[in-house]
Amino acid sequence: MIAAWQNETGGIGDIRRWGAQRIIANTSAAPVSGSNIMEISYQAPTPEAARTIVTLLREAYIEGSLRFTTDTAGRNAEWYREQTDRALAALTSAERAKSRFEQEQGIVMTSNGEAETAKLASLQAALLAARSNQGTQQFAAAQQATISPVVDQLKIQLATLNDQMGQAAATLGTEHPSYKAMIARRELLNGQLSRETASARAAGAAQSNVSRQSIAQLESEYNAQRTKVLGMKDTLDRLGQLQREVEQRRTQYENAAAKGAELRLQSNLSEGALVILGDAIGDNSPAFPKWPQVIGLSAAFGLALGVVLALFIELMARRVRSPEDLRFAAGAPVMAVIADTKRSAWRDQGRRWLSRRGLAIGNLRPAE
Repeated sequence: MIAAWQNETGGIGDIRRWGAQRIIANTSAAPVSGSNIMEISYQAPTPEAARTIVTLLREAYIEGSLRFTTDTAGRNAEWYREQTDRALAALTSAERAKSRFEQEQGIVMTSNGEAETAKLASLQAALLAARSNQGTQQFAAAQQATISPVVDQLKIQLATLNDQMGQAAATLGTEHPSYKAMIARRELLNGQLSRETASARAAGAAQSNVSRQSIAQLESEYNAQRTKVLGMKDTLDRLGQLQREVEQRRTQYENAAAKGAELRLQSNLSEGALVILGDAIGDNSPAFPKWPQVIGLSAAFGLALGVVLALFIELMARRVRSPEDLRFAAGAPVMAVIADTKRSAWRDQGRRWLSRRGLAIGNLRPAE
């Protein structure tokens, strides 16, 4: 390479630029049709040199592609790092403004939002639940007032005792001591049944009263809390604006930090996304000259050029070569042809072929 550079340039200039220009002139690279595969070819005096240069070009392309990707990712990561720092500063400032406003207004923030608003929402949910369960509680209270396990048990005992008294009256008589004892027991059960029934009704009424009192209390607390929250409307609106600004700044910071981390990972890649398909192959057949093609194309071109030149010369300098040409030029019929007795079939055929009007010359005979 050094000797070729000295012979071509006389040792003047940069040998690296000369070598690069020589490689550029003999290199062709293009994607394979219908695929994402790139094919690189290089023409050199020997197959070994061509294979070596192609291998170096492929390695340099892969290295340059990886370096381009990592350098671009590194520059973008640095830009996103600056944006992350700015977003963090803006987020810190927004959080401080929000915290200062909360302290000045005496507002307490919880995980569910502002405390007073959260309390109002909780009271509203409890009031709605109490109202929806009011019908069920009243039905349970009425059921408890009319149905009691103790009352049911006393009624069963009283019914059994009445059956026994009927049998005793039939067998023992109404004056029997056992029958009179049963009468006394029945009076005792009736009194106990009256007391238990009154107690169950009182319990059901108390439960119904408690349900109505709890709903009234919830309504009172909800109305008071709603009045309080409505009075804080301007303050809560300002707090909502500060909260939204904090969330927006936090979203910007998180997005910038995530993108910067992703780009930093890309800038530290050691392998690119390109895949090598096989090794470089050197072709022993020369790229130029290919003698069969050169000879065939030269013969075809020479024949075409000869035909064109012959026609051009014939048109530029017309000659009389046959009786037909003389007949056409003189405008008179040809009566005889004076020629040798020996005729050439090939020559007659050629004349007949070249005749303007295609007239046969076989009928003409030399004069004797």
